Amino acid sequence: MGIRTAMQVMPPGGAGESADSGGASGVFVTPQSLTFPGAAVLVSFLLRLASVPFQHADTSFWWALGISFVIGVIIYLFSLNDKMTRSDKVKAAVVAILNILVLTGTALGVGSLTTNVPVST
Repeated sequence: MGIRTAMQVMPPGGAGESADSGGASGVFVTPQSLTFPGAAVLVSFLLRLASVPFQHADTSFWWALGISFVIGVIIYLFSLNDKMTRSDKVKAAVVAILNILVLTGTALGVGSLTTNVPVST
């Protein structure tokens, strides 16, 4: 077993497909792995990473909103398909906006939003 095989995840069907058949995916961030928990961790990580060159970015509402917006738009764009009607796309956009706001709150910490702890702007 080589390192390439060790870094692959088997598809939901199990071991029926080989790693070389294209059914496996890398274990890093993929569009399919950007579910809410994955996106929340990614936003928190990027926010913390941004605080290295930009002091206090990890507690800034605007930084959190900006990073959440980028991740939210990426998830929204990956969710679109040709079979969706215009109405479906508008509904998905509204849900995406709500998800962006929730990701922002999650990145800043729910406690800071519910306990009136000041968040820098």
